[in-house]
Amino acid sequence: AEKQFHECLLRSPTAEPARQYLESREINPASVERFHLGYSPDGWQWLLDRSKSTTFSPPVLAAAGLLGKSGESGKLYDRFRGRLIFPIRDAQRRPIAFGGRVLPGRASDRVAKYINSPETRLFSKSEQLYGLDVARDVVMKSRSVVVVEGYTDVVTARQFGLNDVVAVLGTALGTRHILSGCLKHGVSRLIYSSSPSVTFDGGDQDGVDESAPYPDQWLCHYPHSKALAEQEVLSANGKGNLATCALRPHLIWGEDDPHILPRLLQRASSGRLAIVGDGKNKVDTVHVVNAAAAHLDALDALYRDPEAAGGRAYFIAQDEPVNCWDWIREVCEIGGVDPPSKQISYRTAYAIGAALEA
Repeated sequence: AEKQFHECLLRSPTAEPARQYLESREINPASVERFHLGYSPDGWQWLLDRSKSTTFSPPVLAAAGLLGKSGESGKLYDRFRGRLIFPIRDAQRRPIAFGGRVLPGRASDRVAKYINSPETRLFSKSEQLYGLDVARDVVMKSRSVVVVEGYTDVVTARQFGLNDVVAVLGTALGTRHILSGCLKHGVSRLIYSSSPSVTFDGGDQDGVDESAPYPDQWLCHYPHSKALAEQEVLSANGKGNLATCALRPHLIWGEDDPHILPRLLQRASSGRLAIVGDGKNKVDTVHVVNAAAAHLDALDALYRDPEAAGGRAYFIAQDEPVNCWDWIREVCEIGGVDPPSKQISYRTAYAIGAALEA
């Protein structure tokens, strides 16, 4: 299946939207080959039909998680139809599962952006990391690993020379899994990418530094969960041979940013972005290149002087606060969309956020 998906991406006319998407994300041909990326055409039985000339029966493909079964008709169908394919390989470089990313043209609220193979005899999300097959030799030599969120984060990091990067698979791998794996396999350095929101209590954060405590009450689940993970990581410093620290970068952005800027422009163009409060609040930011450099500097510091650098959290910022809404307005103008004009109060914004998290 991996070979079929890969050949389809490279040569099939139906995969042109996938190739255009990879080009827009600046994922180069070398990365396509290195990570064996592929494409599953937007047809219900493309892989199923191709399997008829092989020794792999439909039940075998279903057991491997490549086929799904309709709850209405009982018919089998291609699970990853219309998706860019990220093969998931074990540490011995054997394909054991797949991740699929829906292309932007097919995205909707009813279609999950990413899906993974279901749990099988070969694949357990909590026991695997994406990209470990590629990073294995470097990790074994350096005894350090960088864990990121998604497939494309790993692929892009590799293109920029970060060779010890892996990604979690869904939400099955938690902070304690990572720490346990580090201690078990002798990883000696761990940097946790946290958030400045872990100290936010609803008040002004102007001039805040690392002495700021965690709040007594949390405004939402996100900073609370980030703070809990941060505390787990920092408390693991000094256990065995492990040195840890946490970085709190402010609003990461950049020209290759796949998250903040595209979401801002999409919401502004659809009229779903509103100015919160009086529009005078300031925010600090970090360019993505500087955020990456901060992680590398932190890793160097943990190796040079683990006693001084370890067990601590650090805010990462440009130290040049800007008016949040002026910055968003400038981003919208550059992106060719109308900036937000309607306003809502802080109280209304908090109420909406609380309802969405409930």
